[in-house]
Amino acid sequence: MRVFSSDRIFYNKKWIWIGSIVSIGCLFLFVFFDNFILLALPIVVVLLFGFWISRLINVEVKQDEEINILNKNVFQAGRKLNKLDRAKSEFITIASHQLRTPLTSIKGFTSLLLDGTYGDISPQIKEVAEKIYLSNDRLSKLVEDLLNVARIEAGDFVFRFEKNSIEETAKEAFDSLAIQAKAKKIDFHFLSLQSSIQPFCFDKMKIKEALINLIDNAIKYTPSGKVTVLVEERGKKVRISVVDTGIGIAREEIHYVFEKFQRGIDVQSIHTEEIGMGLYVCGKIIKAHEGRIWVESEGKNRGSRFIIELKKDFEPTGSENERKIRVEFDESSTIDRGGPFGQKTLGLESAELN
Repeated sequence: MRVFSSDRIFYNKKWIWIGSIVSIGCLFLFVFFDNFILLALPIVVVLLFGFWISRLINVEVKQDEEINILNKNVFQAGRKLNKLDRAKSEFITIASHQLRTPLTSIKGFTSLLLDGTYGDISPQIKEVAEKIYLSNDRLSKLVEDLLNVARIEAGDFVFRFEKNSIEETAKEAFDSLAIQAKAKKIDFHFLSLQSSIQPFCFDKMKIKEALINLIDNAIKYTPSGKVTVLVEERGKKVRISVVDTGIGIAREEIHYVFEKFQRGIDVQSIHTEEIGMGLYVCGKIIKAHEGRIWVESEGKNRGSRFIIELKKDFEPTGSENERKIRVEFDESSTIDRGGPFGQKTLGLESAELN
């Protein structure tokens, strides 16, 4: 099916105006000069021009009909795509919720088994139980990421802002991954540079989820070495850094780590079960807090540093400090090359999600 441009229609209308002017000019010649030839000339011109105009009008009518058909087809295709997208989101939500309950039970009973609630267990059984716990934890994280994506698409990503302790939140996230770090024999450290940071407003569960994601990634992608979680107060802001000595991030990959469904080449060979949504969700959580998140790395096998920066004077809008946001899936996320303040650091590649 042909598609006609507006330029061609304008071109036809232009010639209609030119032909009309020529015909009128011939009629004026006939009026002022009483001559048979001048009488016949405008009649012939008018007849030919009328035939030409009728053809042009037929072409334009046909063009309009074809454009209307195209518009109708595009509209129907868009409706079908929206319907399929809603069905996909509903399926993800239902499937994730159904998986959540058994996974929670498995985690709870395995944790009790490892804690010795059911009595002493042999080292062999303990090793198997730890593997079950870790595998279950990874699957639970995957399910939570899928649920978050479905909530974002549906506009149901709800934040509940209250005054909380950032040190306590970060420590809870750190402690929840101690088993994973111990299993890999990684040096696992938590540091707070201030004796006490005054509580400020943020969604504790969402920030904890973002930190767990960053710390979990640091452990997974550090074959051996050290992972450190650092909390520090900087004026009116608080910065949480997750530093590792792992595989690092290649220069050509660092600028899209916060985009959805994006995973590095080396990462795919280490953990094949990931879908590349964790950092994307982290970025949306921090954005809702009007904070900043970025990553720094000196390259492959040189480790990496993920940094979250939150405002202590952040004041959410909305009734009862509850905010429901819809974050659009924007492929063109603003990535800032250079350091967190727009300045390049020698030998260091960094990318920030604004």
